[in-house]
Amino acid sequence: MDSSRYPKDDDTEAKIALLLEFKELGRRMNREYPSLTKQYPEHWAALVPSGEMFIAATMHELFAILDEKGLRYGPNVVVEYLDPNPRSTI
Repeated sequence: MDSSRYPKDDDTEAKIALLLEFKELGRRMNREYPSLTKQYPEHWAALVPSGEMFIAATMHELFAILDEKGLRYGPNVVVEYLDPNPRSTI
């Protein structure tokens, strides 16, 4: 775990910056989700703060890739299952 990425408890500005970074990563994942799902149906995708996208056939394989890079437990790693037939939640 990269604890250097976590803001100190009293650092409100750093916490806000981290949340904004996560929000932007989520937006990017949402924009790329349709094309990723077409290209890699039924795979797992992770987007990390550096902008790198990682794709794997299983969640276990994806976490192994992230572990190798020291990213699995870091903040702001957006992970999505690329479901070509998502169920409606409404």
